[in-house]
Formats: sequence, structure tokens, C-alpha cells
Amino acid sequence: MSNTKIYPKGISYFAPRQGAPEFVKGDIILNMDELISWMKSNEQLSTTHEKYGKQFKLQVTDKGLNVNTWKPTESKKPTEEKYSQEMPF
Repeated sequence: MSNTKIYPKGISYFAPRQGAPEFVKGDIILNMDELISWMKSNEQLSTTHEKYGKQFKLQVTDKGLNVNTWKPTESKKPTEEKYSQEMPF
């Protein structure tokens, strides 16, 4: 997997304005036309959730919002064999 960050189009993040309350961490603006167009042309970056359907996972980093493309490797998934063994206690 590449370490290249993918930034979605149509989402803008702004740091809190001067004098904003401490609980305000910033503002996010969604340009619906640009975001929907970007999502449709990048469906390969979407994931599927069994309850919510197709979705895009985003990460908030010190450089802004980027698409979370991390996927677990097969070797890290637990196997049925591990759970079917007798417990030693």
C-alpha cells in the first residue's frame, strides 16, 4: 500500500477563529456538488458497512482531512481455531 495521502475534494477545514470558545476545534465546510462528484469518481476508495452501506472513512490529521485507506491484513484476523481450543483454566 502506498503512503500517498488522498485528500477528498469538496471538504474544507478551518482552524477556530480567534476568540472562539475552547471547545471549538475548527469549522468544516462541505461543498455538496464537488464532494458528491469526487465520491462518485473515487468509489474504489469506499468501504461497505453491513448496517450503513457504502461509506468513505476519513482521518483528521495535523495536515487536514484525508481518506483512511488502511485495511487489516489477512494474517491479523483471528481464526476460528484459536477460539475453539479449550481454555487452560
